Amino acid sequence: MLLFLGAASDFGLSIGRWLIFAASIVGLFSLVFAATGVGLAASLLAASLFFLGASPADQSQYSSTVIVAETAAGLVMLAVLIAIVTNRFLSRW
Repeated sequence: MLLFLGAASDFGLSIGRWLIFAASIVGLFSLVFAATGVGLAASLLAASLFFLGASPADQSQYSSTVIVAETAAGLVMLAVLIAIVTNRFLSRW
C-alpha cells in the first residue's frame, strides 16, 4: 500500500499526480467496458460513476467482478486523496 501511495501521489505531496492516476484508472476501465459492446461515451460515464461509488441506471451489461474491482480502486484512490489533503492541512501547522 505504501508503494502505491508513493506512485499515486508522491507520498501525499502531489495532487496533480493523483489526478493523472485517477484519470488513467477511469480510462482503463472505460476501455474494458467499451469492449463489452457499450458505446465509448456510455462506458466512460459508467466507469466514472463506478469509480465514484455510484452506479448507472442499467448495469446489467457490465461484469460484477469488474464493477467491484473499479469500486475498490476508487475507494483506494479516495484514501490517497484523504492522505494528500491531510498532509496539506497538517503541514500548515
